[in-house]
Amino acid sequence: MTDSGKILVVGGGIAGLTMSICLDMAGFESEVYEAYPVYKEAGSSFVLVPSGQEVLASMGILEEVRENSFTAASSTRFFTSENEVIGRMEWNQSAPGTRELLSIGRAELLNVLLAEAKRRKIRVNYGKKLYSVVESPHDVKAVFEDGTATHGTLLIGADGTKSRTRSLIFPHIPLKYSGVWCVFGKSSPQCLPGDELAALRTSMNSYEGRTATCFVTYDGKRGHQSISWVLVGTVDRKIPAKSFEQKPRGALRSELLTLVQGWKGAVPTLIKEANTLTPVQLNCLDALPAWSSGRIALIGDAIHAASPLLGLGATFALGDAMYLSKMLREHDYPDAYYYYHLDRHAQLRSISTQQAFTLGASATLFDFGQSLPAVDWDGTDNLSLLNPPQPQG
Repeated sequence: MTDSGKILVVGGGIAGLTMSICLDMAGFESEVYEAYPVYKEAGSSFVLVPSGQEVLASMGILEEVRENSFTAASSTRFFTSENEVIGRMEWNQSAPGTRELLSIGRAELLNVLLAEAKRRKIRVNYGKKLYSVVESPHDVKAVFEDGTATHGTLLIGADGTKSRTRSLIFPHIPLKYSGVWCVFGKSSPQCLPGDELAALRTSMNSYEGRTATCFVTYDGKRGHQSISWVLVGTVDRKIPAKSFEQKPRGALRSELLTLVQGWKGAVPTLIKEANTLTPVQLNCLDALPAWSSGRIALIGDAIHAASPLLGLGATFALGDAMYLSKMLREHDYPDAYYYYHLDRHAQLRSISTQQAFTLGASATLFDFGQSLPAVDWDGTDNLSLLNPPQPQG
């Protein structure tokens, strides 16, 4: 890229931190701007598929990530709400010579990325909620809600599903309610019988009821064990925030227990004994006409709005950040943005639109993850009339 100077990264989560690190690897200075006033540990565990791990390996931090993660379950057991086993499915785990699936908490991965950003002397600013963007022929100006502003050569929006950056450059494409609600919870392993806990170490449980489905997994990292679960249901109209996201947790717990009244097995106990309850109504996004506009580009959930139930949002973000950095290293930004969108959107869009919210969600995770295109960080695009570009994957 011929432009020199600072690149602005809006969003200090997994996508934004990975973007800033990959930019540093590509030889660019960047600075991160996060809307939260302080660093906040939040979020549940998710699965890192092999293609995401390859990105972390090329960043030099996979081993540290592995130290803070554990091998994901290799199968799923399916139960009715009567606690009757109706099936078992093996996740076709990695072929010999490839990486196994890893389960890691969002906070754990975020901490590893923050440490790497600090080591690379990348500045992360908190309390910087984007308000507007002004482009000129030579740079881009980001204005924040606190009245401050900063200039950079480019701006990368890594600010999640509710991306302010996306709303500024594509205001005619709003988020849509998907029709799906979910409540993420964590409970102590001590609330389950020993045999049930032992089984969860190798298999995820899926309980299918008339009103909802509950996915239950075991988290066992660095001596800290917990049971993670998510209760999922559908409703045609969005639930008012006051009756769901903002509802007092005691009242929400009571409502969930009423919802699963009559269920046998682990689910009522997990809800009753939950240490945390995080209600979320899932959104979806129509395909964007492009992933950039002028000097501004988008990565991660700002473009994919991937279902958290598939666990692929972090893997999408990792690949986006590395591939965009690679393209910026090889090309001026208009071409870099063009190839970034061309090479990644078709396959990732086909995956992210597979909103698997029922029994098949766990089974589809591995297949989706394996189909993600690899990111060849070390390769060079030597494109010409005799060597035309080919879409990735």
